[in-house]
Amino acid sequence: MELPALRHPTPGTPTGDGGGSGLLAGRRQDAALTAGASYTYRGPLALGLTYAFQENSSNSYGETIRRHRVSANAGVRLPWRVTLLAQGSLGIIQYPDGIYLSPEIILVEEDEGQNSLSVKLARPLTESLDLEVTWGIWSTRLPRNSLTYTRQVFSTGFTWRY
Repeated sequence: MELPALRHPTPGTPTGDGGGSGLLAGRRQDAALTAGASYTYRGPLALGLTYAFQENSSNSYGETIRRHRVSANAGVRLPWRVTLLAQGSLGIIQYPDGIYLSPEIILVEEDEGQNSLSVKLARPLTESLDLEVTWGIWSTRLPRNSLTYTRQVFSTGFTWRY
């Protein structure tokens, strides 16, 4: 399905046609780029570090996005057969045109949020049953109005291996 490109909502701007249709002449064109690098160390302490860059450029106003994300994880064995796992992520998202919302744009919820930190303690109870305790915090900052959404989750449970 071919979609038309959206123009800038303010008449007289470089991409605006001055009309009230909200559409540019011509079809919408998008380009996507993803690049990243990762490092992993495995020794008495397991460490990982990842950087990722994603860009979706569009000639349609308000639909260009750039995302930088750094993630790190670590795992270590503690006394009493307890394993400690930690994971964190920091994200920077840029919207060069700002965020343009229209009925044609479907917003999806990002499960990870922009920034997160989680910690898990796990201990085997038997050969196939582990007890796990997990805490995590996820946060997202909305760029246009500087509102922040934060949630914390604490859980405890069992993992069964077969």
